[in-house]
Amino acid sequence: MKNPYKLLLIFLTPILSGICVPDFCRLSKSAYAEETAKEAQTVLLVGGLNGNSASLAPIAERIRGAGFHVFELLLAGHTDEAARNDRWDNADANHWMNEVITAKNKIFETTRPENFSIVAYSTGALATLAANTKDDLQASRMIFIAPPIRLTARAGLMRVVSPFAFTGIRIPSFTPKLLRAHHAVPLQIYAALFELIDTIDTRRTDQLPQQNISVMLSPQDELVSASRVRDWIANRRLPWKIIEIQPDKSSQCYAHLIIHPCPYSREGWEQFTAELLKNLQ
Repeated sequence: MKNPYKLLLIFLTPILSGICVPDFCRLSKSAYAEETAKEAQTVLLVGGLNGNSASLAPIAERIRGAGFHVFELLLAGHTDEAARNDRWDNADANHWMNEVITAKNKIFETTRPENFSIVAYSTGALATLAANTKDDLQASRMIFIAPPIRLTARAGLMRVVSPFAFTGIRIPSFTPKLLRAHHAVPLQIYAALFELIDTIDTRRTDQLPQQNISVMLSPQDELVSASRVRDWIANRRLPWKIIEIQPDKSSQCYAHLIIHPCPYSREGWEQFTAELLKNLQ
């Protein structure tokens, strides 16, 4: 019979040296990894109307650089695959809301609610707000960037023609080519946007998120009326923090793209991202 002490030494050496061979050691490490992941701060980053993955890349990189895990969500019809094939599959208000809820549930498999935040841009902000009225997203903080709760007079004209979505008419996109999913947007997509606005408008104030909400707006925004969004928040008596953003007036990009470096000077982009990260802490 082999020396029992030698057998014990053979068994213990890998453990003592940090190499986990026995099953119980592997389980211990797995549980530790899962617990550590749950402690990590995670941000769900939701993209806007007709924005592709490149439109989110700079802000996602900046948030990751601050130590957060980032889960990027491009709404249906906006993925790179949909863009390559010029498809708008499942692009409707209800599907967008469900996508936000599904992403939240997936994140909660490895993240505690208190370590979960949402940064949502433009139509993504509307989808997030509307989704929160269906299923409490339990985010510890939310930042809505250029949420089109209220549109400028010119952009609001799209509501007049949106009932003609059945015609298949597409409106050319003014988003820079490198940042857009499609070269044109069907009226049905704008109809979905107005459906999200109406969904939010029909909810009582107590059905909307209350605490740790920041809204980043630009008075220069061509699509979102910053003053009318401010009035909407005030009339609802929502305790949301409003942050005014000033893109570079000389930029060739339109000001609604405040989530991307495009409409900023280098200094302006640094100020915007610093403000964003400060409100994520």
